Amino acid sequence: LLSGLGAVLGFLPQILMLFLFLILLEESGFLSRLAALTDGAFAKIGLSGRAVFSLVMGFGCTAAAILTTRGLDDKRVQRRTILCLPYISCSAKLPVYLTLSASFFPDPFLVVLLLYALGVAIALLAAVVTDRAPRSPFVMELAPLQCPRPLFVVKSLLFQAKQFIIKTATVILAFFLASWLLSSFDWQMHL
Repeated sequence: LLSGLGAVLGFLPQILMLFLFLILLEESGFLSRLAALTDGAFAKIGLSGRAVFSLVMGFGCTAAAILTTRGLDDKRVQRRTILCLPYISCSAKLPVYLTLSASFFPDPFLVVLLLYALGVAIALLAAVVTDRAPRSPFVMELAPLQCPRPLFVVKSLLFQAKQFIIKTATVILAFFLASWLLSSFDWQMHL
């Protein structure tokens, strides 16, 4: 149990950095402008400009990127964005890519770059192939450009850290309890 919680706490700094940048982008007003700027390009593949944040976040952590799709208004676009995310290589795949490519190729950097580009191409292809219905018009209010308030950023970051720890600790505890029960009793429920 402690090793599982230790692994979660070891991953916490990366998650906090991810949420810190997300909060800073959102509170500064840049996030809504990024969505407005990319809507035209994403409209060609049937997605909304709001999906760009989830897709870019997929390079950091696919699981967290899937969570960010909750902010998409159109459920069809949300499902299609989630469908594209597994093909975008997250940072957890980078050590695996480097290890395998260094074993088989003299220049692993080019192979890893090719794998990342191939993942993006497959994700875009998946978005194009699943585009069937006309999309709803893109309407979004642009937030004012401002400097994020430090106290709000800290409170939001602490809230996100608390939610991450509670959610992951609950899942880890449930798996450890199930594992303990299954390993402690035989099929007749004897110790």
